Amino acid sequence: MTQEINENTITRIFDAPRSLIFELWKDPKHLDNWYGPKGFTIESEMDFRVGGEWKYIMKSGNGSSFTSKVEYQEIVDNEKIKYLEKSAKAQLLIALSFEDEETDKTKFNLEISSTDDQFTDQMFEGAARGFNSALDKLEAYLKTM
Repeated sequence: MTQEINENTITRIFDAPRSLIFELWKDPKHLDNWYGPKGFTIESEMDFRVGGEWKYIMKSGNGSSFTSKVEYQEIVDNEKIKYLEKSAKAQLLIALSFEDEETDKTKFNLEISSTDDQFTDQMFEGAARGFNSALDKLEAYLKTM
């Protein structure tokens, strides 16, 4: 059986070295400070290795919470992180890539894909908005370092 894979890619240039941007994705003490859309906080536990898991609870300002579990599939230090994210609403394959861009800048790509036929274009747009909001928070977090 052939399944269509839907994809959405977000690209950002961060004014920080690639090794730092990678570090901010692999350490929960950093992730807990910026991950999630604006207005949300997270609490997480992480085993950052291929086959390891990252479990987090995302909480909104009004008290709602969402639980997700990430299974790491591929990790190449300072270059790539690929993981499968499972929540009550969806299962997504996320691929992150980190590239040098000029001096001390990082070109960052986040690819969202799903083989779930029920995952609509509207859901991709919502996921992209959420990730873009989180990346805005990452940019602000970088300024505090």
